[in-house]
Formats: sequence, structure tokens, C-alpha cells
Amino acid sequence: LEPWLQGQKGRVRPEPFAAEDFARNFAVGTPGLERLGALLDESAHLSGGGVDRQVAADRWRVERDLLARAAAATQKDQKAWHDAAIRLLSGWAHQLRTPLGRGAAAAKAASLLYADRRVEALKLIDEVLPKTPESDVAVELRQLRHNILEPEIGLSTRVTRDGKDALRLTTRNLPTIYLRLYRMDPMRDGHGEFWSQSLASPRYDRVPGWMADRKPVVEWKLSTGDKGDHLDVGRDVDARAPGVGLYLVVVSGDAGFVYKHSLMRAAFANVTDLAVARAETAAGLRYYAFDVDG
Repeated sequence: LEPWLQGQKGRVRPEPFAAEDFARNFAVGTPGLERLGALLDESAHLSGGGVDRQVAADRWRVERDLLARAAAATQKDQKAWHDAAIRLLSGWAHQLRTPLGRGAAAAKAASLLYADRRVEALKLIDEVLPKTPESDVAVELRQLRHNILEPEIGLSTRVTRDGKDALRLTTRNLPTIYLRLYRMDPMRDGHGEFWSQSLASPRYDRVPGWMADRKPVVEWKLSTGDKGDHLDVGRDVDARAPGVGLYLVVVSGDAGFVYKHSLMRAAFANVTDLAVARAETAAGLRYYAFDVDG
């Protein structure tokens, strides 16, 4: 379906797709996306005779609403559709005739809310999921719920002279995180490999061993500023290094730092007073090392 939609011509306004009913216009020259919306809406209103088509009808209506995502429209028009679709699908999550239809509407509404309104998405899921039969819809709702509630830690570092703002942290669903710095010995801990290969980024199968055979030189906890809205919180944090050197930074969601139990992320932080410059010369490429304090 996606390749077919991408090949269709004709400008289509997305907002009408987020209406209770859709214009069933099959006239020649009508853009393909509109004709597909008309087909889904027409199918949802057909009588099934002796066949119960209510589940199919409900789900066709939900899918018709979502067709607007393929419309080549302005950012303003897409935003208008997005907001209208959330209102429509959130209402259908309680109003459609079948539990599967209501679950499908809730799942799609929650997906649209996920970017920046996760509290609302979670509330809608918790209202509808218990009444949704076991199905692909229930699986989708459970996965969305898991994604909203799952704690997360993201960690990256940059080279600094003094550790100032050396750590870039992104967290979610964690009011407090715990940090440790372990001093690394590039010669011993490189396992005979080139420094650029072994100590540019920590191999996670080696991190537990490094943590076990040395004590942290510093450890502390940090309030993340999490507001309970299930959204990411990002901030730059100082690496509290006691001096220059290469450090293993380990961040944990709890104070235990237990391998395979605690949520942990690790990275190397290089605190150094050396700088390297590269220059093109007649003799070729040259590298120069400087003591930045010299």
C-alpha cells in the first residue's frame, strides 16, 4: 500500500480524514488517497447481511483516519489533522461498537500522543486495555504502555580539560541516578589492542570486570529533574574527576550497580591537558601535541 500511496498524484487536505464520516467520492480525477479513504469509509458502512462485520467496520474507520499521514501537505495542515485525529480517535476509543475497534482507536490515539503527551496516552491505554480482547491490538497497547513507563538512561561524553560538562545525560522515568568514575590504565586495560580500538568506547562485556577489579575514585547521586510526565530529560553534567586521566563513567538507575539487574550505561571520559593539532605540510600530514597549560 505504501508504494502505491507514494505514487499517487494530487494535493489532498489531511484534516477531513479526521472527521466522523468521510466524503465517499469515487469520481475520475479524485486523488487516489481520497478515493482510498472513500473506499474504507464506504466499506465500514456496508451491511454484512448474515455476517458480523462490526469489528472490520470499526477498524476500517480507524485506518481511514490514519491515511492522512501520507498526504503531501503543509506543516500547518498536518498539525491540524494531528490534533483533530487525537480528538476523534480518543472519542472512538470509548464509542465504537466493538472492543477491538475501541482498542484500535485507543492504540492509534496513544501513538499520536506519544511524542509529547504521554500522561494522556497512558491514561487512555489504561482505560481501554483491560477491556480489549487478546489480539494484535492488545499487543500494540501493551507495547505502548511498556515504552511509556520503561526507565531509560542515555550517556555520551566529550573530552575536557577539567571535567566541566563532560557528560551528556538523557534520562526518563528516573527521579535520581547514580554515577561512578573508575580510573583506567590505557596500557593495562587495552588488552594489547590499539588505544583507538579498545578504549574509544567501552565494550560492555568488559565493563563488569573493570568495575570488579578496582574501586571507584568518586561516586555521587544526581537529581534528574524528572517531572513524572514520562518524557526525556537531558542535561550536561560535570565529571567529578580528581585529576587528568582516562575514566570509565558508569551511570545506574539505582545505588546497587548490580550487573544484569541494574539499568546501567557506561562510557569513557577523557580529562586531559593535552591538545593535538593537524597540519598539512610540504612533507605531508603532521600532527603536533601541545600542553594546553604550557
